[in-house]
Amino acid sequence: MLDYLIDDPALRSRSVGEEFALAVARAGGGDAVVRVRTPLTTLFPLASTRPRPTVREQTKGGTVTDHALRYVRELRDEGSGERSDTAYAATPEAVFRPSVAKAELAELSVRVPVPADLCADPALLARFVEHRVVVRLCTVENEALLRGSPDGAITGLLAAPGVRRASAGPKRLLDALMDGCAEVEEMGGSCDGLVMHPANYWRLVGSSALAALDAAGLRITRTRMIERDTVLLGDFRAGITLLDGEESTLALRRSTAPNGSSGPDTSIGHGSSAGPDTSIGRGSSASPDASIVRGSSASPHGSAGAGGSADPHGSIGPGSSAGPRGSVGPGGSAGSDGSLGANGSAGSDGSVGSDGLTRPGDSAGPDGFAGSDGAAVIVATMRLGLALHLPQHFLLLEL
Repeated sequence: MLDYLIDDPALRSRSVGEEFALAVARAGGGDAVVRVRTPLTTLFPLASTRPRPTVREQTKGGTVTDHALRYVRELRDEGSGERSDTAYAATPEAVFRPSVAKAELAELSVRVPVPADLCADPALLARFVEHRVVVRLCTVENEALLRGSPDGAITGLLAAPGVRRASAGPKRLLDALMDGCAEVEEMGGSCDGLVMHPANYWRLVGSSALAALDAAGLRITRTRMIERDTVLLGDFRAGITLLDGEESTLALRRSTAPNGSSGPDTSIGHGSSAGPDTSIGRGSSASPDASIVRGSSASPHGSAGAGGSADPHGSIGPGSSAGPRGSVGPGGSAGSDGSLGANGSAGSDGSVGSDGLTRPGDSAGPDGFAGSDGAAVIVATMRLGLALHLPQHFLLLEL
């Protein structure tokens, strides 16, 4: 498996899709992993050209190097009122109770099936990754921030303890939203964002209300990850901090061969190395003919996949295929149990974890796609956490 750490964190030379397509080409028909030092959900190319912010874009954030972070959370005293008075002592925040809490990072991942001919077309593969894989991960991120992550590391704003609830009653949508914003500010915050279902967003568009909301500095996130009859209002920038892990990964995973081995181009035994031309042991880097060392550029012999070879400058040549150098030699079989190395391949039973490895019995369908029986998938993975400083600065409004 070719494991490639991009040395261009700002992606000034190539886009993330182009880097991934290049790594796939250099892998010569094997698995490939590209690691980037930025959240994949910030790299959706259409985000800069249309006004549709995600939940992430409502918040402030930072990158953490550990899996957990301590932060201060303030909770409302049970005996505090719902309304402020004209003296500080009579405000709800005068009796907020600070405590130290811990935010953990959750692993978010999506698996997208790949037809074989797409892997052989670097330009098309790059666009598919950027426009169709990354956007799926954006949806998963919205779901985790609102509804919680599968591992429980993120509770989700819709279920977080301390978030207040209210009913709009018979009011018009715009009137209900304005009253909800005022309720947020009764707790001492400044309402700066709304999260709603697209159906409610387009009701606002139809009533020409967006200009008024924009003038008030309210950003609107529309997502299917919230119910149609619910709107989340809050002081997002002061109330929460988004935490990102140091790296995100894009991986191409191919299925194992029927006999349990990983095939001629991807076989890496547990703790052992591949054949003489692409020795990649556990924790080690590729040999000079394996095209890429972590963080380095292609060697002059960097081989490509079926859709193109890498030239000495690391670019993909049009229409050419890999030569014998850079592929796994005849001795490069899998370990005795048919398992692959700890850095990213199938276990002894061929099962798959959250990182998208091969499932038992996977095979290509009649259309060449890797569905539940698939031969290859793209796996996009990132780590994310949420520090909820002021839960009472958020209001769930039932319409």
